[in-house]
Amino acid sequence: MRLGDIGTAGATFTVFDLATAQRLFDRPGEVDAIRVAAQSGVSDAELVRRIEAAGVTTDVPLRVETAKANADRTMAPTLPGARSRTA
Repeated sequence: MRLGDIGTAGATFTVFDLATAQRLFDRPGEVDAIRVAAQSGVSDAELVRRIEAAGVTTDVPLRVETAKANADRTMAPTLPGARSRTA
C-alpha cells in the first residue's frame, strides 16, 4: 500500500464497518467524518446545497476542500517528507 509518493513503512491498518467501529469505541450513532466527492462541474456551493437538501445534519460546519488540500492538511504534518498529489 502507498500513501501518495511514500509507502506505509510497515504501519498496520485496521478497518471496521461502521457498526463495529461504533461498538468497539463506545460511540454509538457517532461518526468523526463524512467525505464526499462532487461530480465534475458541480461547484462547492452546489455540493453544500445538495448535502443540506439530503437532510444531513451536524453540529460541525461543513468544510469544502479539494483532495489535495485535504491531503496537505491531514498527511503532511504527520508524515515527514510526505507530498500530496494534485486532485
